[in-house]
Amino acid sequence: MRDLRSNIEGLGLVLEGDDGAPGLLPLFHRLDPALAGELRDRLDGVRQRMLDIPEPFDTVILSALDDPRRHRYQALAGELIGLSGALRRGGERAGVTVTIGGGG
Repeated sequence: MRDLRSNIEGLGLVLEGDDGAPGLLPLFHRLDPALAGELRDRLDGVRQRMLDIPEPFDTVILSALDDPRRHRYQALAGELIGLSGALRRGGERAGVTVTIGGGG
């Protein structure tokens, strides 16, 4: 989970920026304000869902299919899929291809 959290926070820095840089959200806002809002909302949703995942993570993976922890994990996966779709659409609006996922 630590790796996933770090990756999401890194993505947050790319989108939101930090004290020294504005990030990409202002660009997306100029291109499509609704899409920029969706990106922010989806990033916030992923961050919130991550808080719902208990440690240690391997117990969630090994849990029964009807275990509530597994349902929280599946909700996080859904949020990540939604965020990746919004990022691809943002790339299209900016005229670039955004590839998310393993490739292979």
